[in-house]
Amino acid sequence: MAEKLSWKQIARRWAADAVSLSRVMLLVPLVRFMILDSPWALMVLAAIVASDLVDGPLARRLGTAGSRGALIDASCDVLVVMSAAVTAGLSDARYAGLAAVMAAAFLSYGAFSLLIGRFAYTRFGRYDGVVSYGVIAMAGAKPLLGLIGFAVPAAAVWIVLSLSAVFLAVSTAENAAGIAGEIRKKEYAALARGLS
Repeated sequence: MAEKLSWKQIARRWAADAVSLSRVMLLVPLVRFMILDSPWALMVLAAIVASDLVDGPLARRLGTAGSRGALIDASCDVLVVMSAAVTAGLSDARYAGLAAVMAAAFLSYGAFSLLIGRFAYTRFGRYDGVVSYGVIAMAGAKPLLGLIGFAVPAAAVWIVLSLSAVFLAVSTAENAAGIAGEIRKKEYAALARGLS
């Protein structure tokens, strides 16, 4: 017979996941404000980043951290940064190109994690989200900076986007190497079992 949970236990179990899922709810105003070139885009992005910083520690504090929460957290991050990068790409094609590199990094991370059966970050992969959120923050800051009469120099945008693309490409390559290594290990293990 299944254990009946109180509302308090249910709230405790899902609190951190609700914080993660709030990022998806905030995605609608983020995209809208980015399309409108509104300074509010950066404010919404700040709330999204705050939720990303809070959900993990909250789950650990409540004793509810686990693979389900990690999957929800990672999925929300990917959805937010990919949507924001594509939205930024509507007015600046450089962001659309970076969105493709982000997609490759996140897909290779997902494949690597699936292959080994747990969430696992490579040396560079653990910073993919930070780099991606940083790039989106740069796109979101443009309207706010415009209000105060400051424009980010075009060369600075190129440098940041180029360095981010290189970082994410290296992360993708590292994930691909990890995938190849895991496949080899599994093949060797199967071969060893077959010989014994």
